[in-house]
Amino acid sequence: MSEEIYAHQIEELLLNAHLESEGGIDLIEEYFDLYSSLDRITEYAEELLRQESNKEAQAAVIKNLAECIVVKNQRDQRSLVGIFRRYLKRWGFSDGKRGEIRRAEKLVRDFGKDSC
Repeated sequence: MSEEIYAHQIEELLLNAHLESEGGIDLIEEYFDLYSSLDRITEYAEELLRQESNKEAQAAVIKNLAECIVVKNQRDQRSLVGIFRRYLKRWGFSDGKRGEIRRAEKLVRDFGKDSC
């Protein structure tokens, strides 16, 4: 897939996922069915938030990014790596959340308080 199409898909997801889900289309699940990178979404969200002055559009990006975090976290927990990490956690070896999830949560926190 070309970079331009990929970027458009991420933009569509960030701006319209909550609207599309009301119509029965889950853009976030579709994205994570094809790709695993939350970092790409976070990078594009940060770019959109800095460019967009419309508070409603910013709120949509934050809401959809937060939902991406939830979906990514759920998928990670169900993966083999996630199962292994839970097993290690039981024995006291926890490395915390994955870096890409922490970076996305930080962006949501930072822009979430700015929009209040």
